[in-house]
Amino acid sequence: MKRLHDLPQPVIHRDIKPANLLMMLSVVFGCFNYRYIQAIFPFCKSENRLTRYTGITLLILTMFALLTLIMNILRDIF
Repeated sequence: MKRLHDLPQPVIHRDIKPANLLMMLSVVFGCFNYRYIQAIFPFCKSENRLTRYTGITLLILTMFALLTLIMNILRDIF
């Protein structure tokens, strides 16, 4: 059995790339309706809770997919 100080140091990545930060923030913006972003998606305006929550989920997934697509296109160009 090895001692704790004999084990190799774990690799900790402290750099957050702007694209990853934007993807993480898109979830926050979609969930908490930052700057009334949910107004662009009609399901988010529904009075029915299930429909509204489904709309918010679809909005977040759409934003995440679009940001992933844009990130991949920009990565291929540059």
